[in-house]
Amino acid sequence: MRKRRLFVVALIVGAVSLGIPSQVSAAPSIPRSLTTYRTVVSQVEPGRSETLSVRMPWRANMIGVSFVDPSHSQAGVAFVARAHTVDGWSAWEELGANDNGSMGVEAKHETNRVTTEPLWVGTADHVEVKVAVARTVAAIHDVRVHLINTLGDAKPENILVRALHSIGRFLSMRATPSGEPAQARTIQPAIISRAQWGANSSYLNLPCPGIAPELKMAFVHHTDTTNSYTRSQSAGIVRGIYAYHTNTRGYCDIAYNFLVDKYGQIFEGRNGGITKNVIGAHTGGYNYESVGVALLGNYATARPSSAMLTALTQLLVWRLDIAHIPPTGIVTMKTGPGNDHHAAGTLVKFNRIAGHRDASYTTCPGTYVYRDMTWIRNRVNSLGRPKIYTPMLDSANLRPDGDTHNELIRFTAGFSGTVNWTLSFVDPKGVVRRTFTGTGSAVKQYWAAATVTGVLVPNGLYTWKLDARDSTGHAATGASGTLNIVTTHPDGTLLQDATGKYVIDGGAARPVDPIAYTSNFGTLPAVQTGPKERARYTTGQALGLRQGTLLSDASVSPVAYYIWSDGALHAFKNGSFTALGYSSAAAIPVSPTYLASLGTPGTDITSLTQHPDGTLVKSADGKSFWVITAGVRRPISALARASSYRSNEAVLVSAGDPLTIGSAFPVRDGTVIKATDGGTPWVVADGTKHRIVSWSFTTLMGYTSSMMLTATTTDINAIPTGARIG
Repeated sequence: MRKRRLFVVALIVGAVSLGIPSQVSAAPSIPRSLTTYRTVVSQVEPGRSETLSVRMPWRANMIGVSFVDPSHSQAGVAFVARAHTVDGWSAWEELGANDNGSMGVEAKHETNRVTTEPLWVGTADHVEVKVAVARTVAAIHDVRVHLINTLGDAKPENILVRALHSIGRFLSMRATPSGEPAQARTIQPAIISRAQWGANSSYLNLPCPGIAPELKMAFVHHTDTTNSYTRSQSAGIVRGIYAYHTNTRGYCDIAYNFLVDKYGQIFEGRNGGITKNVIGAHTGGYNYESVGVALLGNYATARPSSAMLTALTQLLVWRLDIAHIPPTGIVTMKTGPGNDHHAAGTLVKFNRIAGHRDASYTTCPGTYVYRDMTWIRNRVNSLGRPKIYTPMLDSANLRPDGDTHNELIRFTAGFSGTVNWTLSFVDPKGVVRRTFTGTGSAVKQYWAAATVTGVLVPNGLYTWKLDARDSTGHAATGASGTLNIVTTHPDGTLLQDATGKYVIDGGAARPVDPIAYTSNFGTLPAVQTGPKERARYTTGQALGLRQGTLLSDASVSPVAYYIWSDGALHAFKNGSFTALGYSSAAAIPVSPTYLASLGTPGTDITSLTQHPDGTLVKSADGKSFWVITAGVRRPISALARASSYRSNEAVLVSAGDPLTIGSAFPVRDGTVIKATDGGTPWVVADGTKHRIVSWSFTTLMGYTSSMMLTATTTDINAIPTGARIG
């Protein structure tokens, strides 16, 4: 057997030196059929120990142990394992506790099943696991040994071939970025992508938690697996951890964001993008807004190699610089679910680069790594300068209308030293609207959405950009973000400030009295604004009554009814108001003085069969609606009716009404439409609909749900589409 192993090794060395093809797109992934478990004991009583023996027919090279414990704790339960290979039995190794705090939060499997950390056992054909249960704890049940073959092929005759290709690939492979563009001027270290190390996408238990809005800190871990592995075996260990986390623990993906081996190789961890704030499952309660880096091995028993520490610091220099996080200093984190130390909601202070044990009851990342944490933080701090730290706006919304809200934004940032900085605000078309410059180790800049000459900038979703250079000309990784700016509203918008209501019309603010408000807008609320916005418009002519508005005067008996049509007030005579089907409830009560203010009256309405212009009429079945206009009937959609008419204004079409069908009656400018596709609202202006760029921009403009009209897809699609707002 030993001679055969020497022969195999000789073959491998010879094959690699002869150039076995290594330019393969991906490492072998692990089929689910190669991850399994054996139930080796049904119960272990308190004060007892058991030795469990498992044969591995297809030479699994990684194991883990799980058991059922309703208390969901490993307190008082210990496991050690050893493996048998052609060299005999290995030494006993402790199986570390699963102390990452994520079970029951992300895990999709049995909530009472507790797992150990996985253990790499190489080309073992048997393993033995000893379990001991303290007298002071309850019995454990259904003890399973989980077996993983990370070579990716269950057939014994193919293991050598797979090993040759795998080792050849990883000996000759130059680890490269995963295909995403580098976003930092600090050097991105070589990172072995998921495809390169062989992540099997079928293992994913989607959905994963997703992407956090920002990154605040990093946690350093160790995998608590063997330290006895070769450079070419590292990818297999990563595959095994991935399989164990997903298939045994039930995580949606591998728990860590990155993994680093003792040779300095860096592996991409959880899927989602190496430059994005992917939420992991590495530190219970603090996975949100943190990045987790795991060191392959057990560093409670061994020192990390210099190559590992170098790769770790290079990775943290690059990843934290992308997020503009200072490597030193303190950050306050809000505890989420799944932490064994602090209750959810507790505010806890951490170093920006912390060890896992700072957050949980665990020895992770091992004593030998943990005692180097100060050195790691200082080393990361010293590399990659100059750096920009924690750039931020005190608000992402700017609407200087004089109402004391969102009137001014404050931008702040720190630097790793004295730099020359430039802060620019760029509009949606790429035009730089304002630039600020300065020199120092920090910046605090205010802006009120005006150019250098004091002219207000137009609405839009702006981009802010911060660049910095030190005295030698070295550039920092630039920072950027977005800012919503609203300085005006589109035509047709009804605004209200302390002086009253007005509607925007071609750059003019047209005053709206209470009668005109009810006539044109019904009960739709106005957008609330401050006095500064009105000053940006010229004062226009007061908004008049909508064509077809009904009025009533109760100062006379019987009550007199009128209609505003074709620019004049017309009185209903000879019972025409009732004969034409109008409802008294649809008429707006007014005084004789108001009626007199409308100018010279028009001719009286005496016809009992023909409705005057502006009247909303409907078919007998109530399915069709029109507006009488200049001798034609204009079809009007439900959306257009809701935007211009009140529900009680419609009357039955009469025999004397025109038969000719005209063009469709438009939706009123200023109408805010609730999108049927679940997206942001539309606003109608100048006869076209405009999609608002985001919900935050919608809120900043002052549009509320009570202003939004629901419409069918057909009615929405009938309106021509214009440019986005924002």
